[in-house]
Formats: sequence, structure tokens, C-alpha cells
Amino acid sequence: MKKTNFTERLNAINPVVQEAIKFIETAPIKNGQTIKLMKKGEDINEMPTVTRVDKHNCYDEFGVVSVSKPEKTVLPTEIVLHLQGKGEASDEKREVTLGDLGSYYVLDDYYTCLLADMISKKLSNK
Repeated sequence: MKKTNFTERLNAINPVVQEAIKFIETAPIKNGQTIKLMKKGEDINEMPTVTRVDKHNCYDEFGVVSVSKPEKTVLPTEIVLHLQGKGEASDEKREVTLGDLGSYYVLDDYYTCLLADMISKKLSNK
């Protein structure tokens, strides 16, 4: 069987995602400030998607509608993602810190980069 190099190839794209995460963590958001990413009337399906998978492998999708930095933070990079449900979870709202992603809540590479771009665009418009 031919030896594969999938891990090496995946590591080649990770620096872009790591740069996006670093941007989100260090964006010039003041303590207590919230940046709204979605305007009233916009389609939730256009927002970056966070997927929540429970221990029974049931999943729900949430759109990131805003980001904020808490008034009092433990870490200077603590960013909160404000989520609104999509589809069957449309009535639900959640808040997840960027650091809590990875266990039950997942933000894939594409949506991480999209979120960084959206934050950058909102900050440059101010």
C-alpha cells in the first residue's frame, strides 16, 4: 500500500486557520463591547455556522450573529460567540467562548476564516 501524506498536507493549510483564530482573539474589541454581524432581516444561513453535537450524536446548527468581549475577562483573548439556532433549533440562543469550541461546539476551518473576515469588515467600517 502506498504511504500517504494527508497529515502533512493538512498542516500546510492550518497556518491560515491559525492566523484567523489569532485575529479573532486579538481583534480590537473593548471589554463589554459587542459587534453585531447580522442585521435585522438578513438570512441566518449566511452567517458562520457553529455545529453542536451531543453525546448521542444528535446535532444542531447555530449561526454566529455577534461577538463580544465580556466586561471582566480572565484572559485578554476571551471572546464570546453569540449564537442563534438554524432549522429545528431556530428558537434557541446560546453563548459560547472561542476557547470552548472543540468539544460539543465546532466551528470548522471555512467558518473560522469567514468569521474573522466578517469581524475585520465590521471593525474597518467603524
